[in-house]
Order: sequence, then C-alpha cells, then structure tokens
Amino acid sequence: MIDLAVITGGGSGIGKAIALKLGSLNVPVLLVGRASSCTQTQNEITAKGGRAEVLSCDLENHSQIKAELPARLGKYSSKKIGLLLAASILDTPNCENTSLDLEKVFRTNVVGNLAVLESCLPTLLNLKFSRVIFFAGGGAAYANPEFPAYSLSKVSTVRLVENLAASYPPTTGLSFVCLAPGAVATPMLAKVIAAGAEVKTKTAIEEPIQFAVSYFESSSPALTGRYVHVRDDWKAYLDGSKIVNKDQLYLRRIQ
Repeated sequence: MIDLAVITGGGSGIGKAIALKLGSLNVPVLLVGRASSCTQTQNEITAKGGRAEVLSCDLENHSQIKAELPARLGKYSSKKIGLLLAASILDTPNCENTSLDLEKVFRTNVVGNLAVLESCLPTLLNLKFSRVIFFAGGGAAYANPEFPAYSLSKVSTVRLVENLAASYPPTTGLSFVCLAPGAVATPMLAKVIAAGAEVKTKTAIEEPIQFAVSYFESSSPALTGRYVHVRDDWKAYLDGSKIVNKDQLYLRRIQ
C-alpha cells in the first residue's frame, strides 16, 4: 500500500470518500485545494485518528502549486506515493458559447491536475513506485451537449493518461490510469441531472473507493495508460489472471 496520498478534489464527492477511506487505513493524506472545502475532510480524518493536512490553493493557480507542493512533499519520508487527481468542475449547463467556459474548465480539470502531477514528478521518479489516478466518466465516452466544456476536458484527460504512460513506462515505477467511476450520487451528479443530461451506469460510491484502494495496493502496471470503468474486470487485470489486450481499454475508432 502507498504511504502517502496526494489528493485533489478531496473536499466533496468521490475524492472526499476516497480520502476518508485512505485516512481510515492509516495512509497520510495531503489534500491539495481550497481550504474552504478541504479542511472539513482533514478534520474528519484526524478526528478518527488519521493523519491529514491541506495545501491551500486554487487549482487554477498553477504557479502556486508548482512553487509550494514540492517543499510540502519533502516533509514526508514516503516510499510509495499515490496521486488521486479528482478535482473537476462543470461548465454552465446548456450554454451556447462553449468557448466562454472552456478555458476555466480546462484550467482546473486538466491543467490544474496536471500541475499537481508535474510538481510531484521528480519525487515520484526517485521513488520507483507511484500510482496515479485521473477521472473521466461518461463525459468522455459519450456526447454531453449539456456540458460540452466538461466533456472536452474529460476526453483530453483520457488521452493525457495514455500519453503519460507512454512517456513514463513501467520501468520508471510509475503507473497511470483514467477511471470512469460511473454515475455516483454526488453533488456534481445532482447538477448534471438537474440540467437534463442523460445518466447512464449508476454506481455506488463504494465501487470507485474499492478501485482506488486496490490500485494503490497493487504492484501491477497492467492498467497503465488505460481508460477503466469500475464495472470492468479490473481485479483480474491487476492480479494477472487476465491479460489486457494491445488495444483494449482505450478510446479508439471501431472499424
């Protein structure tokens, strides 16, 4: 198991649920985000005997992240680090001018999470064991006209993970995965439903939690660069009982 979790989007929803679970497993948690949302998660973890702290910042402030996060990581004597890059925002629902929202959404959902990863990379490469989870659900796999900027950001995240896996192969000790958590009952999903968007596979929040814990525990690089749904047979891929085919679990044209 990892001995440090760095988490964005830990103030609510799936990110918070996974942070609380890792805290209960005695994994120190470093929450990166606004103190107004992350402090409650920190308090809940520490109230139960876990260890958590907050690096207070705006995910759109990439220069602050890169200036402050490396020094904060240096406070830990970690050997195995897991990154849960769950921070995500929606654009204005049913907005006719996607360009108005696109930059803001991308600065958080894609570039903000990437800035956190890049700030950690020197440390991760020295450790030779790190696990990185990004999120991209139905917004990447299907048309999402109610939230086009969000959808575009999630498609970009899928390809970002594939590129990262190609740039940092398993020999570096890094493994990257893009998880589709399904439609979990979160405040974000409530906004999606209110906007009239189609909701496909409904899942319990325990499903992405289970994936994250298992992925952070596993030494297998089998899923690196892949786009995995919580309902896929990911356990079999991690334990080696099934082999991921060359073009499996990617977003590809089907001919």
